[in-house]
Amino acid sequence: MRNFERVCREAGVLVFGHSGFCMYWNSFSDFLHMGGYGLYVWGSFGMTALVMGVETWLAVRRARIVRQRLARQIKLSALEAARQQEKTK
Repeated sequence: MRNFERVCREAGVLVFGHSGFCMYWNSFSDFLHMGGYGLYVWGSFGMTALVMGVETWLAVRRARIVRQRLARQIKLSALEAARQQEKTK
């Protein structure tokens, strides 16, 4: 481990990548600003979270609809089988 990586780790600063550069912020505001790229970073993060949430919601909704359709088909086939049985008596 290079000297600056060791110093960063000892200071509790994050070390990124193969080059081992240190990344730190002086305040929470600096963290949110991300060196001028905050809007892009947090906008991308937000859109990704939104898309993943919508996709999960849609998958759960589709699964519920399929279960309801299958239950309806099972009931209809059971009723039809009962009617066929009554006709043969």
